Amino acid sequence: MDSRLQLRQLVNQFQRFLCDDEDINKYYTLTVPSPVTAQEGLCVLIPCQFTIQETGEAAERPRGYWFIEGDAMSDPSVASNDRKREIREETRGRFKLVGDVNQWDCSLRIDDVSTRDTGTYFFRYEHSRSSRIKYNYNIYPLRVTVTRLQDKPAISLPDRVITGETVTVECTAPGMCSGTAPEITWSFESKSEYNHSFYNTDNLNGTRTNKSTITFTASRDHNNTHLSCTAFFPAVRKQSTSSITLTVECKYSL
Repeated sequence: MDSRLQLRQLVNQFQRFLCDDEDINKYYTLTVPSPVTAQEGLCVLIPCQFTIQETGEAAERPRGYWFIEGDAMSDPSVASNDRKREIREETRGRFKLVGDVNQWDCSLRIDDVSTRDTGTYFFRYEHSRSSRIKYNYNIYPLRVTVTRLQDKPAISLPDRVITGETVTVECTAPGMCSGTAPEITWSFESKSEYNHSFYNTDNLNGTRTNKSTITFTASRDHNNTHLSCTAFFPAVRKQSTSSITLTVECKYSL
């Protein structure tokens, strides 16, 4: 066969392959914010939605997987709703596919964010184990960058602190997270007695807000004293601190 004819046939085959690939890609789309920046010790919730090619084939326990860019399908994933799938040891229990794959939701949450989580990830969908509807969304990469812990605890107190009255000061740890709870401690210049407590509240998106309060009876000795709150994140051994200076007003009686 003429070599020029062979070359032309190969070119035509390659062009058909590209066209077929483009046709498939228009059915398989994914929307995810990228790049995403997260602070070590905190958590990040990454919303994600995807579409697939409609074939009329009934889904049988559809499965979703998040992989590190460059990994083969035989490698462990970083997160999945497939209980039989092997998960990477360094992401196990921290990376969670929280989206409902049945509803085309591929949202990912990363708890106890670590600097080693910096990288590029991609999503894979499988209609069922036996289905031909399987697709790697690696043309829609998720890029995650991890920075040092910068956010500080938020301290709130009453508008007025008056001698003889009970005062409650609240400290909210940075981040709304569902991973390892931070340890919140107080440092009070005053040597007077005080009570402190720790509690958390669950948020609608599955995360958690961690708080602590300190309660004491205000006196003149508290005026111009410093009160500090420290949130320590044991998973990464990082901490951040905020401080305030108390202004105490005298209580006058007629």
